[in-house]
Amino acid sequence: MLYLSIILVLFFLIFHYDYQRHNRGRKVWFIALGIVFALIAGLRYRLGIDTIVYDQMYREFPSLGNYLEFDFESIRYGRGFLLFVACCKSISSSFVFFQLIHAAFVNATVFYFLYKYSVNIFFAVLLYFLISYFPYNYEVLRESCAVCMLLIGWKYFLESKWLKYYIIFIIAYLFHPSGIIIGILPLFYLPIFRPFFKMGILQLIFSIVMFMGAISLNFFELIRLVDVKTLQDYASLYEASDYANSLNLNFFGILDYLIRYIIYPIGALWLIKVFNPNANNQTENSKYEKFQYMLFWYVYIAILAFVLRIFYRFNNYFAPFVIIIISNAAFSVLKFPKKSYKLSFGIWLCLLFPYFVFTLSPYFRSDGFSKEMFLHRYYPYESVITMEKDKAREQLYKSNGR
Repeated sequence: MLYLSIILVLFFLIFHYDYQRHNRGRKVWFIALGIVFALIAGLRYRLGIDTIVYDQMYREFPSLGNYLEFDFESIRYGRGFLLFVACCKSISSSFVFFQLIHAAFVNATVFYFLYKYSVNIFFAVLLYFLISYFPYNYEVLRESCAVCMLLIGWKYFLESKWLKYYIIFIIAYLFHPSGIIIGILPLFYLPIFRPFFKMGILQLIFSIVMFMGAISLNFFELIRLVDVKTLQDYASLYEASDYANSLNLNFFGILDYLIRYIIYPIGALWLIKVFNPNANNQTENSKYEKFQYMLFWYVYIAILAFVLRIFYRFNNYFAPFVIIIISNAAFSVLKFPKKSYKLSFGIWLCLLFPYFVFTLSPYFRSDGFSKEMFLHRYYPYESVITMEKDKAREQLYKSNGR
C-alpha cells in the first residue's frame, strides 16, 4: 500500500500542478516528496538483493581511522565509495545510518536535477519512481553515487566547462568503474560525431550497424585492451555471468523493449522539437540538443543491451535525461499554424498508458533465478523499525547465489 499511495498522491499532484499549472504549494509538495523518498529508502530493511550484500559486507569496509592503511586490493569496491562509507562509519557504525545518508544524497541530487530541468516536476518524479528509484536506492548503491556525480556535473557539460566536468568524472569513477562513460561523453560530442546523435536516417543506419557489430564483437576483450586493472577485473567478473548473454525476448518482450527504450523516448523528443514554444531561443536549443545527445546514448545502449545484457547498467546514467525529455513532452500544447489544441488529462493518460504498463511489467516477471516475481525484491516494504523478513525476498536472495 505504501508504494501505491505514493503513486496515487503523485497523480493528484501531476493533475493539479503539471497539467492545470497551479503554483501555490508546488515547491513545498516537491520538497516533502523528496524527504519521503529518502526516508523510505533510508529506513528499508533487507529490500533489494544488493542492499543485503552491502549490509553483510559493511563490517569489512574501512573506517576513517584505518582508511589509508586498508588493503584496497582485497575488495573490488572503489576508493571513492569506501571513503564515503568510512566517513559514515566515523559518525556511526550502523549500516542504517549509511543507508540514510546514501538515500539522502541520491534523492536530493535527483530531485534537484528534476526540479531544475523539468517543466512537469511531479510527472518527472513519477517516472523516476517507476524507472530508477528502486535500482538507485535499493540495488546499485555505488553506481547511483556515480550517476549523481554526472547529474551534479551536468551544468558544466551544458556550459562546456571541461576542467570542472572532468573533476566530477574522476570522483564518479572512484565510486564505480562504470563511471568511465562520463569521461567519454565530451569526446563523442565533438562535431564529427554529433550527427549520429540527432534524429534522422543517419541515426537509423548507425543503430543497425551498432546492432550488427555487437553481435560479432567480443565486448569483454575490447575492455581488456584498456590497461586499467579495475575495468579488466570487471570484464572477467561479468564475462562468466548471465549478463554476458543476450535478452532472448519473445514478440511481446521485443514490443516492450521498443516502447520503453526507443518509441516513447524518441516520440517525446519529437514532440518537444515540433511544439516547443522556445524553439527560436538559442540557449534553449543548445540545452535540448545536449539532452537529445544523452537520449540517443540511451537508445544506442539499449540496442547493445539487446545483444549483451550487461550494457543495460550503463543506462542508469542516461535514464534521468530521458525522464526529463518525456516529462517535458507530456501535456504539451499542440500548436499548429491556425489552431492550438490542449488535450484533456484523460487523453494524455491514455497516450501514456502503454509506457506505464511496459515500464511496470518487468516487476511482475520471474526473477530469472527463482520462481518468485522480481517485485518481491522491493515489496512488501519492511523497515528497520519492525525488522521483519519476507520469505519470498529471502528466497530471491538465496536463488541469486548470495
